[in-house]
Amino acid sequence: MQDYLAAIAIGLTNVLSFPNILIPVAGTLIAMIGSFLPGIGNASLSAIVLVATLSWDPVSVLLMFGALTGGATFMGWDYREFCALTW
Repeated sequence: MQDYLAAIAIGLTNVLSFPNILIPVAGTLIAMIGSFLPGIGNASLSAIVLVATLSWDPVSVLLMFGALTGGATFMGWDYREFCALTW
């Protein structure tokens, strides 16, 4: 049991370290802006960001693509329908 708790503690300190804590915020903002543009979805955003993340460490890449997936999924169509209804 202590091994599991130690692994959880190591994982949380890795995710909550300084550069890694800002990567999901940046990924979500990129996904929200990209999903608002017509014709750009999660797959094309991932292809564009893939080139920038080739030299990153694996934890940062996983955080970025997780944020891209979440931001593009929840930002894509709902916000467009809201804008269409309010205009």
